[in-house]
Amino acid sequence: MILSILFKKHVTLSLPGKSVLTRILLLAITLLITSHSIAQVHYEDVTIGCMNLIQLEGNTVISNLPDYNKLYNYRSPHPDCAKYVLPEIDFQKQTLVGIDASATGCSDPEILFKIDKKAKGCLVDLTIKPVGTCTVLLKRRIWMVVEKSDCKRITFKE
Repeated sequence: MILSILFKKHVTLSLPGKSVLTRILLLAITLLITSHSIAQVHYEDVTIGCMNLIQLEGNTVISNLPDYNKLYNYRSPHPDCAKYVLPEIDFQKQTLVGIDASATGCSDPEILFKIDKKAKGCLVDLTIKPVGTCTVLLKRRIWMVVEKSDCKRITFKE
């Protein structure tokens, strides 16, 4: 919306002598561009520890407490994790999203992602960039919650 306003001001200021038809055409193009813009969804990072990342594979969407409690099946066997308790999440209002990022490299891969709101739900767009030329497989998992009112359905871009 701000881009549209700035663009309109710029067009108005830079075309003082142009015809009405030219102004209408530019306004139509501006509206077309802004009508196809995608809203980004707000999310909050969640720290979930003590998970065995080798067993827990793939991207995850959890929208209820029984499915959330199944994460205990993937608890690390490390002695410090025996009494680990998952953080509290309000599944009446929120959905938990887990992004699995694996890449070869010398250190943790760079993970770039965004969550876009679409007509039929939300799309998680993920880019994983390896760091270095080492051949060690490195795994990271990012957890976040999104509001159910924003994302009734969550899919991951292939």
